[in-house]
Amino acid sequence: MNATQVPLVVAVGFCAYMPVALGLLLRYRANRVLRPWRPLALAGVGCVAFFACVTPPITSLASPDGVACTTLVAYAALVAAATYRVWFFVLASSVWVRFKITEALAKAPDPMHVNAQVRWLRLLLAPSMQGYACVAVVAMSASSFSRLLAADPPCWTKAAAISIALQLVLAAVTGIYVAALLYTVSDVNAQPKAYQQTVFGGVAVLVLQGVLVTCESKLDWWIPATYHAPLLLSSLIAHIFFACSVVVPVAAACKASRDALRSVRNTVGALTSVGTDHDIGQGITVFHDFLARPEGAAAFREFARLALRLEEILAWGIARQFATKLPSRKRAWKIFATCIDAGAPLGSPAASRWRHFYLAHLKPLASGQVLADDELPDDFFDVFVVELVLDMYVELLPAFERHPLGRVWHEHLYESQLTQKSQTRRASSTFRRRSLVAAPALPAIPISEDSVSETN
Repeated sequence: MNATQVPLVVAVGFCAYMPVALGLLLRYRANRVLRPWRPLALAGVGCVAFFACVTPPITSLASPDGVACTTLVAYAALVAAATYRVWFFVLASSVWVRFKITEALAKAPDPMHVNAQVRWLRLLLAPSMQGYACVAVVAMSASSFSRLLAADPPCWTKAAAISIALQLVLAAVTGIYVAALLYTVSDVNAQPKAYQQTVFGGVAVLVLQGVLVTCESKLDWWIPATYHAPLLLSSLIAHIFFACSVVVPVAAACKASRDALRSVRNTVGALTSVGTDHDIGQGITVFHDFLARPEGAAAFREFARLALRLEEILAWGIARQFATKLPSRKRAWKIFATCIDAGAPLGSPAASRWRHFYLAHLKPLASGQVLADDELPDDFFDVFVVELVLDMYVELLPAFERHPLGRVWHEHLYESQLTQKSQTRRASSTFRRRSLVAAPALPAIPISEDSVSETN
């Protein structure tokens, strides 16, 4: 191995952390910290990026000079690079689309009214539509890169160079446009910021790579060509993607998992010391009472919008109002179509778990049979409402407590302590347990001048 091959060996060895990061991403994919990142799709992007990162150095090490350009492996690496860039742009754009959906739902005067904008944005979030977009753009890239497979002419023909330059310019322009869209997203997570850092880092590397290639070809610089600087820079984009969009959320998920285990142990010890064992139902009841208050529902609705999870609380409000009016089968079917059915504008994980249950009760009307508009029980949607509250309680409440909007929740708990004179809150990352212990009356709560609508 000569000195010119050392950078290639170092580049291959430096990619060893990528499979480890992808393995941790898949292991903690159910963690609530990673769930907003769409870990399975992110792992797919990471696998393609890893392949595109290690293939060019390995091909250059294993092939003689001038042969690597025309090998199928090098061609696949170029297509893979285009694939993970497009896939990443689709993921980053989906964050903006999700925010626009929650913004449209929050501004809608009647959540039961499904407008055309929400339907169109929902269509963009469909995995099939995102897959079609990836396939279309990658097919265009593959057709342009196919000129590199020609064996007779030199590898870097003028047409091939122009084609690749256009691809890189298109990637840079698309990245800047997606980053500009992400600036309009108000999110309680660091996801838009991480995507912006990835985009800006990738664009900077593309510009530097273009400068080096130009200097190498026009000014006869021998150092970039001798030590494979343009090739190494092409793999640097994959490292930027892993550092910003994979390693950071995986590290946060690992830390959250350790904190959860420590919190559960502390909770079990505290419950054992006081001799009580109240299950999650106690916390759900308190949280449900908090959502029933106008100021509590308004604060949590605002936080749900910032967390890009507005569907749950809107579906909770619609289903909870079912018992306040005449509970008819037609109204139940309308609520089912809005909140529970597949592709419903207010769909949620709880809806997918209860879809078949409610479909079995409403199926006669769905099949077109003429039935009397008979009344249904007042508690027809109670199990769905409880499931929605449980999801919000487990998924959103821990972050809501750390947000300025959580001041309303703490004031509600304080008032509950004044009335009951007993309540000790213990927390875990997956559920909440509450133990009732004797507590003296509390002093007056200090009034904060911060607005309830204050956001981070």
